[in-house]
Amino acid sequence: MPAVEEHYSRHLAAFYDWLCGGFEAAVERNRGLLRRFVPPAGPGASALDLGAGSGHQSIPLAESGYAVTAVDSCAELLAVLEEKMGDLPIQAVRADILAHLEREAGTFDLILCMGDTLTHLPDQDAAHALLARSARLLKPGGVLLLSFRDYASSTPEGLSRFIPVRADDTRVATCFLEYGTTYVQVHDLLHTRQEDGQWAFSAGVYPKCRLAPEAVRVALAGLGLRDIGMESERGMVFLRAEKA
Repeated sequence: MPAVEEHYSRHLAAFYDWLCGGFEAAVERNRGLLRRFVPPAGPGASALDLGAGSGHQSIPLAESGYAVTAVDSCAELLAVLEEKMGDLPIQAVRADILAHLEREAGTFDLILCMGDTLTHLPDQDAAHALLARSARLLKPGGVLLLSFRDYASSTPEGLSRFIPVRADDTRVATCFLEYGTTYVQVHDLLHTRQEDGQWAFSAGVYPKCRLAPEAVRVALAGLGLRDIGMESERGMVFLRAEKA
């Protein structure tokens, strides 16, 4: 099965922003989301965006006053970020996020790992390593913000494993899920209308880790983080914690 980076580079990156409803719509949606969870930026405030992609979170954070380090392994998505960010205080870094956390020398007022980035990690041990390294890099009083899709609380069967993602006159995207014990194989299926009116088909598959939300909350508490809040919306889990 292809690794996450290969899947994005070969297949998903080309239509990722479209899947999210368009770049501008995704950024606007995250402006509202981040206002709910992120403290106002004080003087010199810094943020580390893990799995930044094309900047759906990085751009709103930079607009609000954070100096953002945006880390992602996908060159194609980072190229979009660099095109869109203009003069905003964003440093785009192409790297594996766990490797970057290991060598990062700075500390941050805010670290976020949003979308489904946490489930892109190979297993639960890797996810716990990300949490531990992030907690170490937070300044006192700093905030760690996570979101990920809950693939652990249930195991859909039959036709419920097919998910219509988005469709318009030129594209139809569908997702098909195969559940294992600790991971889900995600099949991204895309039909694209050609100039002659015919439909071309492309597909890719990659694994996502099944992370139990409560296990992640317990791991955060075990790292000494406080005021841990957890909420869920349409299968997406949001966790916010602070460093003492």
